[in-house]
Amino acid sequence: IESENRFKCKLCYTKFKVFSSLKSHISSIHRDEEEFFKKELNESDLKFECKECGQRFISAKILEYHTQYGHKFTGQERECKLCYKKFTKKRYLLNHHQALHKKDTEFL
Repeated sequence: IESENRFKCKLCYTKFKVFSSLKSHISSIHRDEEEFFKKELNESDLKFECKECGQRFISAKILEYHTQYGHKFTGQERECKLCYKKFTKKRYLLNHHQALHKKDTEFL
């Protein structure tokens, strides 16, 4: 249930059921960006946009985190479009793209 995820990270918009999980997330994922939690963020701060959903972020690192974990993949999307190799997790597919198809990203 969506309402159970009451605590939202202001940098990557990940939602948590309990505050302690949000605190743990911040200290592990955003430990280098903690200064942004102390300031008010403006539209001009959000310079990095997700090509898939349009959400905007303050850094390339947070956009990369969102790209790897922010979208749920289903079946076909876990298959490489260039060599048809299949992966059980989105991050494995992304690692595959970087390792083997880095120069062919315009075809993905």
